[in-house]
Amino acid sequence: MPSRCVRRRAFRVRIFQVHKLERIFITEAMTQVGSWNKLFNDIVSREDVRLRVMQELMRDPQSGAAHYLRDLRAQNLSPEEFEQQGLKRLMQISPSHLTDLYVKTQPLK
Repeated sequence: MPSRCVRRRAFRVRIFQVHKLERIFITEAMTQVGSWNKLFNDIVSREDVRLRVMQELMRDPQSGAAHYLRDLRAQNLSPEEFEQQGLKRLMQISPSHLTDLYVKTQPLK
Protein backbone atom coordinates (compact mmCIF):
# COMPACT_ATOMS: atom_id res chain seq x y z
CA MET A 1 0.00 0.00 0.00
CA PRO A 2 2.70 2.56 0.80
CA SER A 3 4.37 1.95 -2.56
CA ARG A 4 1.22 3.05 -4.40
CA CYS A 5 1.13 6.24 -2.39
CA VAL A 6 4.78 6.93 -3.17
CA ARG A 7 4.23 6.29 -6.88
CA ARG A 8 1.25 8.66 -6.97
CA ARG A 9 3.24 11.38 -5.28
CA ALA A 10 6.14 10.87 -7.64
CA PHE A 11 3.73 10.99 -10.58
CA ARG A 12 2.13 14.20 -9.28
CA VAL A 13 5.53 15.78 -8.73
CA ARG A 14 6.56 14.80 -12.26
CA ILE A 15 3.42 16.32 -13.77
CA PHE A 16 4.03 19.51 -11.78
CA GLN A 17 7.63 19.65 -13.02
CA VAL A 18 6.54 19.21 -16.64
CA HIS A 19 3.95 21.99 -16.33
CA LYS A 20 6.53 24.24 -14.71
CA LEU A 21 8.97 23.58 -17.58
CA GLU A 22 6.27 24.26 -20.17
CA ARG A 23 5.58 27.62 -18.56
CA ILE A 24 9.27 28.49 -18.64
CA PHE A 25 9.58 27.53 -22.32
CA ILE A 26 6.44 29.44 -23.21
CA THR A 27 7.74 32.49 -21.34
CA GLU A 28 11.09 32.26 -23.12
CA ALA A 29 9.39 31.85 -26.49
CA MET A 30 7.18 34.87 -25.83
CA THR A 31 10.23 36.89 -24.81
CA GLN A 32 12.01 35.89 -28.01
CA VAL A 33 8.98 36.79 -30.10
CA GLY A 34 8.72 40.14 -28.31
CA SER A 35 12.36 40.94 -28.93
CA TRP A 36 12.02 39.78 -32.55
CA ASN A 37 9.06 42.13 -33.03
CA LYS A 38 11.02 44.98 -31.45
CA LEU A 39 13.98 44.27 -33.71
CA PHE A 40 11.83 44.08 -36.83
CA ASN A 41 9.99 47.29 -35.90
CA ASP A 42 13.34 49.01 -35.38
CA ILE A 43 14.47 47.90 -38.82
CA VAL A 44 11.25 48.90 -40.54
CA SER A 45 10.75 52.21 -38.76
CA ARG A 46 14.21 53.67 -39.37
CA GLU A 47 15.07 54.29 -42.99
CA ASP A 48 18.85 54.33 -42.45
CA VAL A 49 18.75 50.94 -40.70
CA ARG A 50 16.38 49.50 -43.30
CA LEU A 51 18.64 50.53 -46.18
CA ARG A 52 21.76 49.16 -44.48
CA VAL A 53 20.07 45.83 -43.76
CA MET A 54 18.85 45.56 -47.36
CA GLN A 55 22.34 46.34 -48.68
CA GLU A 56 23.77 43.70 -46.37
CA LEU A 57 21.13 41.24 -47.58
CA MET A 58 22.27 41.79 -51.15
CA ARG A 59 25.90 41.13 -50.19
CA ASP A 60 25.17 38.09 -48.03
CA PRO A 61 24.89 34.87 -50.06
CA GLN A 62 23.38 32.95 -47.10
CA SER A 63 20.28 35.12 -46.98
CA GLY A 64 19.00 34.03 -50.36
CA ALA A 65 17.81 37.60 -50.81
CA ALA A 66 20.49 38.87 -53.18
CA HIS A 67 18.91 37.19 -56.20
CA TYR A 68 15.44 38.30 -55.14
CA LEU A 69 16.45 41.93 -54.59
CA ARG A 70 18.39 42.05 -57.89
CA ASP A 71 15.27 40.83 -59.68
CA LEU A 72 13.28 43.59 -58.01
CA ARG A 73 15.85 46.14 -59.10
CA ALA A 74 15.66 44.87 -62.68
CA GLN A 75 11.89 45.49 -62.69
CA ASN A 76 12.52 49.26 -62.46
CA LEU A 77 10.05 49.71 -59.62
CA SER A 78 9.60 53.05 -57.95
CA PRO A 79 11.64 53.43 -54.74
CA GLU A 80 8.49 52.99 -52.64
CA GLU A 81 7.46 49.80 -54.45
CA PHE A 82 11.00 48.43 -54.23
CA GLU A 83 11.07 49.12 -50.51
CA GLN A 84 7.68 47.46 -49.96
CA GLN A 85 8.77 44.34 -51.85
CA GLY A 86 12.05 44.34 -49.92
CA LEU A 87 10.16 44.55 -46.63
CA LYS A 88 8.10 41.53 -47.65
CA ARG A 89 11.36 39.66 -48.18
CA LEU A 90 12.66 40.80 -44.78
CA MET A 91 9.64 39.20 -43.13
CA GLN A 92 10.55 35.84 -44.69
CA ILE A 93 14.11 35.76 -43.36
CA SER A 94 14.82 33.81 -40.20
CA PRO A 95 14.98 35.95 -37.05
CA SER A 96 18.47 34.77 -36.11
CA HIS A 97 19.86 35.62 -39.55
CA LEU A 98 18.16 39.00 -39.57
CA THR A 99 19.49 39.71 -36.07
CA ASP A 100 23.02 38.95 -37.27
CA LEU A 101 22.58 41.29 -40.24
CA TYR A 102 21.16 43.99 -37.99
CA VAL A 103 24.13 43.76 -35.63
CA LYS A 104 26.54 43.83 -38.60
CA THR A 105 25.00 47.02 -39.93
CA GLN A 106 25.14 48.95 -36.67
CA PRO A 107 27.74 51.71 -36.68
CA LEU A 108 30.69 51.17 -34.37
CA LYS A 109 30.75 53.39 -31.30
